[in-house]
Amino acid sequence: MAEHLAVDPASVETANWRSSRYKHEIDGFIVDGDYLLEKLNKRTQVETTEQVWHDIVPPFEVPEGEGIPTLVNPDNPFYVWDRKPEQWHPCWFIWDDRGLTIIDMVTGEIIGHGTQIPAEALVLSCADDGIDAWYNFREVAYNHYLSMGMIVTNLIMPTKAEIISEIAGHLYWFHIAHGTDTFFQPGVGGLAVQVTAAEVAEELQGREPYILAFVGSCGAMDSTGPGTWSQAFTKNMKGHTVVGFKYLSQYTQEWIYSLSWVQKFYHYLGLGYSAEAAFEEAVVDVPEFSPYIDIYEGTEEFPHIFLPGEVKIATVSMYNPTSSRINYDSILSLGPSSSEQSFYLFGYVNKSVGFPITMPLTPGTYPVYLDVYVTGVLIAHYRAPRDVRII
Repeated sequence: MAEHLAVDPASVETANWRSSRYKHEIDGFIVDGDYLLEKLNKRTQVETTEQVWHDIVPPFEVPEGEGIPTLVNPDNPFYVWDRKPEQWHPCWFIWDDRGLTIIDMVTGEIIGHGTQIPAEALVLSCADDGIDAWYNFREVAYNHYLSMGMIVTNLIMPTKAEIISEIAGHLYWFHIAHGTDTFFQPGVGGLAVQVTAAEVAEELQGREPYILAFVGSCGAMDSTGPGTWSQAFTKNMKGHTVVGFKYLSQYTQEWIYSLSWVQKFYHYLGLGYSAEAAFEEAVVDVPEFSPYIDIYEGTEEFPHIFLPGEVKIATVSMYNPTSSRINYDSILSLGPSSSEQSFYLFGYVNKSVGFPITMPLTPGTYPVYLDVYVTGVLIAHYRAPRDVRII
């Protein structure tokens, strides 16, 4: 068994840290979620390491195929399973601009999806009286996203133009700056210079909202209604979250608890907690700060976004709940477009079925329907939880 470290592209150097991250590779397979992170604090010259490591024996050699050969961890919290493996399992990881597809290396079936890793995060700390006064907050977020294997853009006292140019290219956000629930001040170019929630909303038009945004201004979460950071970063869509400070402009003495709370929050995120669960745990650990921190989660379903005339494959997980083999006919409908598939399933078998479909030519939002027939009789009529938007 050949075991070695694979250099991760996330090895970077900043003004205060030099960090190198390595993946765990065994016989050509990447061990899902394993890493070794070596960090040197340049200010103190203290070296530290963080490690997640599993001793897994691959069941066979890597075969011919497309994708990244991976020993997948079924307990990895970042995946959504169509069919969850019972133990570590060899799979192909295939990435595209919409996320991760996990394909069983034995059966060739799609068994799961993921979106969080790799992803891009934007972390920035703005100037306070001309100095990088909040570097310790920024580095908490920076090191968290680095340890998760993300591509991290780390902005130190950036100009407004630098910030605006980066908004549309990331899925995770962290800022620490003077500001309110509708703007913050970069601190470069004078106090009149502001980055506003309206500008963020404009930059995010036509793309998915941020998965998680931390807005670290004294009044960032004083309100969460229209025109605020909460709406700009989430578009009020499910699965998208904003966390941030509130009321600190009135209660400045409570600022002393803020760094401890931020450290706890990202600590729990690193353990695989959801943003909501990490928020709750951090509140328990630092109760003094609970009145001055808030969380906003979107409530609406976010549509899939495609271009007119694009050809995509809609993947549907089908299950035969009986003990007998059944032949199925099915039609997936998307506005004026449709796709038909016939297939069979043995008893108690789950299978992913692909429906090639051409996107409508007219912009708009379209519901997706699936009709399933057995011997010409309609047995099921489904509507997908997320619509399709043509832009």
